[in-house]
Amino acid sequence: ERSCLLVPPRNSRELAKAVIKILENRSLQKRLSRGCRQAILKYSWEKVAEGTVKLYKQLYKQVALKN
Repeated sequence: ERSCLLVPPRNSRELAKAVIKILENRSLQKRLSRGCRQAILKYSWEKVAEGTVKLYKQLYKQVALKN
């Protein structure tokens, strides 16, 4: 599921179009909402912490091998 509409950077006209599109399209709102809910499951505090610990272990191993 998609969780957003992408617009070009620094393009306020396209951003406005995207916002209006979402406001006027109930099925798009629901689809984006479902996509957001699915996307946030990837970023729970537990998963972020696990990723951080994994990264620290990798970095520690790299430093330990150099010394």
